Amino acid sequence: MTVRVDARPRTGSRGVLVAILLLAPLSWAAASTLDNLWFGVSMFVGLAWLMVSFASSPTFSRRWSPLRLFVPSLFLYVTCSMSLSQTPTKPIELLCNALAVGGFILGYFIAHPRPTAQETSSNVTETSGRAPLLVGMFFAAACDFVFLVARAGTAPVFATDTNLARTEFFPNGVHSTIVVVFLQVCMMAVACGWLIRAPWARRPAMIVILVASALMLASLGNRGMLALPLLMIVVFSMWTRRLNLPLIVIGAIVALIGFSYSGFQRNLQAWGLGYLNDLALAGYRDGTQVFAPTLSYVAGTSETFSRTIQLIPSTIDFQLGLQFFGPLLLQPSTDIFIKEAAGLDFVGFGLAIGFTNAFYVDWGVIGCFVGPVIFAVLMAYIYRRVDDGTLAGRALLAYVTSSLLLTLYGHPFAYLSYILIPAALFLSLGGSRSSFFPASHARSQSMTNGQLRRSSRHDASYVSRPATIEK
Repeated sequence: MTVRVDARPRTGSRGVLVAILLLAPLSWAAASTLDNLWFGVSMFVGLAWLMVSFASSPTFSRRWSPLRLFVPSLFLYVTCSMSLSQTPTKPIELLCNALAVGGFILGYFIAHPRPTAQETSSNVTETSGRAPLLVGMFFAAACDFVFLVARAGTAPVFATDTNLARTEFFPNGVHSTIVVVFLQVCMMAVACGWLIRAPWARRPAMIVILVASALMLASLGNRGMLALPLLMIVVFSMWTRRLNLPLIVIGAIVALIGFSYSGFQRNLQAWGLGYLNDLALAGYRDGTQVFAPTLSYVAGTSETFSRTIQLIPSTIDFQLGLQFFGPLLLQPSTDIFIKEAAGLDFVGFGLAIGFTNAFYVDWGVIGCFVGPVIFAVLMAYIYRRVDDGTLAGRALLAYVTSSLLLTLYGHPFAYLSYILIPAALFLSLGGSRSSFFPASHARSQSMTNGQLRRSSRHDASYVSRPATIEK
């Protein structure tokens, strides 16, 4: 089965110009509401860059490449973050962020993925989803989830203090990996198969797995558990043209409001009326208090970066890879490291590290440039190798794109699940090793063909040899 997508989108320059002009009053309204001119300017420039980059893509597939989507998003986020924060290290932050943006662009051009025949194709080819693998992952995650609920007495979302319950629900990383990784993979794999009308994904059992996975992830009380799979499904939907751009924009606004409102209610439940007083002291008026959780994430990224610059290397030495590759060394994530190093004590998980800060912690200012170069080369390699027009390939690219967008405030490699989830997703949708290692596959195929040709010549010579009778 194949699903037709628009391989060469036609976006007129007039439409882009109108959209950019509409950004002006929207940015002015945001600046006026927050009483922050630089926030409005950053919002306008960043969104205009994003729209022009997105609309000028020669192929529909390349709209979602890191160069066109992630780079302007990174500029938009870091400039808005610095405009909202009041930190004493703005010059160093600006330098490091500029190096990160430039380094990512350079690294992507070094790899320079060229358009392939599949990329310009107008079809998404279905690969046979491995339903038994999905059923097995869901069963393992569901059993572990039931055990953890019985252990805690209730799911975190139904606890009296959701903010505290969500941090104590998983006793160790093994349980969190089994539940979160398997449920997210099941949710994304079935949703992608359903969107292209794959017969295996339309079975009642698969629909039950999709809905149950989403409900269990939502019951964990952590909005981030659902943010990644939902964002990935939206990106994949845009890729297969199941959702149009206006609907996505409306949905993004609604999701942003819902994300912020849920965080506002959770904090109000945990801290009571004192939380409203804290917001008032922080400058949030009655109309903007509901947006405080989202704005605090954005501003908090710059504030965390400032704390890191003040701590490293004056108090703590550069980590030289110990934090960036911490998941491979079975160490806590970098945000927990900064939280403990800064002496912060609050209920919840770590801090908003951000893409640039993740490289600074280990390698300083030089790492803010070299790190994104290497990271961009890796991303470009994945896009070049996996964009083969199959469901497994497009789903993996949608996941990589979504993960990149979440690294705006998170860490590019915070947990081991950042490797396990895409690998399990790719395999569950029928992906093969040859997508990543085509040379070895080609050598194997060449050897097989050579053996067949030699065998064919041997058979032909045997058949053509005249029969003789020994005397």
